Amino acid sequence: MPPDTFIKLLENTLYPALDALPTSQKTAVSNSLTVAKRDSDQTQQKLDAIGYDTHKKSLEDAVRALNKDIKRNWKNGWEEQGEMMGEIAGEVLEWLPTLWRIAVKDGLELQLIRKCLLLCTETIHKVAHSISRSEFGDMDFEVTITDSKDIKIYEETHAGVDHTLAWMWKEILVAALAQGAATKAIESDIDRLKIKDDVSTLILGVVF
Repeated sequence: MPPDTFIKLLENTLYPALDALPTSQKTAVSNSLTVAKRDSDQTQQKLDAIGYDTHKKSLEDAVRALNKDIKRNWKNGWEEQGEMMGEIAGEVLEWLPTLWRIAVKDGLELQLIRKCLLLCTETIHKVAHSISRSEFGDMDFEVTITDSKDIKIYEETHAGVDHTLAWMWKEILVAALAQGAATKAIESDIDRLKIKDDVSTLILGVVF
């Protein structure tokens, strides 16, 4: 049951009965509901920040535009295509800190974050394997991931996107293990995406 639905159910069933309670108990129940509602709102705000559908459309449109430009101007359009590649990678990298904080720091919506990370990885794969004369593999990017207290958790100043994505897969795998959640789908994705060796170098002792 979604948090907001649960809170509304409590409000509809408990509030009518509050008047029958002693003042101290009425206050305690009311305060508990207020805290629960606040926590529910904060959780919903975090989930809204994921924006899977929005990013999916944006990234798919960007890859489609890139391929169209490659087909139209393969010989001379490599500089513009390089810029388009950079913009796609930039959107992915800007999204990752939000995904990390929600899945790893907050322990929320691990399967949805896995779906987002799958979209990111497949998008970068399409860009990297395009037939553009612009070499995506030679591009370096900067990315910083911080926790809710603005403490740096991960930072790269001159690295390919693939390395950062492998680190993210490692992080959600560890988060799933820590939460006692199922890891089969994550492990399957890592294997299918052919990044098992990369992830294994980042975390020792995990057996797939």
